[in-house]
This record gives sequence, C-alpha cells and structure tokens, in this order.
Amino acid sequence: MSGNIFIVNLPGYISGLVKEEDINIQITNIDHHEDTCVKNIDLENNNFSVEIRYGESGKKYEFFWTFTAIRKDVEELEVEYNGN
Repeated sequence: MSGNIFIVNLPGYISGLVKEEDINIQITNIDHHEDTCVKNIDLENNNFSVEIRYGESGKKYEFFWTFTAIRKDVEELEVEYNGN
C-alpha cells in the first residue's frame, strides 16, 4: 500500500485575492476511513494537494473540501464584543 496524491484546482483569481499565510483548508472523507491530509498549498498555481495516506494505489477516493482565507484586497474586519 502506498499513498495517493490528488491535486485540487482553485479558481484562477485566488492567488490575487487571499493572503497566503491565512489559508485554511478542511478535508472530509466520503465513504472511506483512510488518513487524509492537505499535503501542499501552491497559491502561485492556484491549487492544493491532498494525500490519502496508506491508501491503495489506483483506487478512487472522494472527499469534500472547504477553502477559507483572509482577503488581501480589503481592510481586515475588526470585530468588537460588547458583552459582559
């Protein structure tokens, strides 16, 4: 058994829109229990890679993903808490 690497392509405008140091990617497996992780974020090429560790080579693996980041084209939002 060896790991599988999958490349997820992002829209072409992402590299110009977000701060590279403030990216968060979450992965959720679909119908498998393999160890899954984000291996690399390549913002210059608008993609990231996901590794399915210890998975069977050539097997089809599916996962959901979410991508969040702080935009660099606007001022950061200041949040105030007015509670007790």
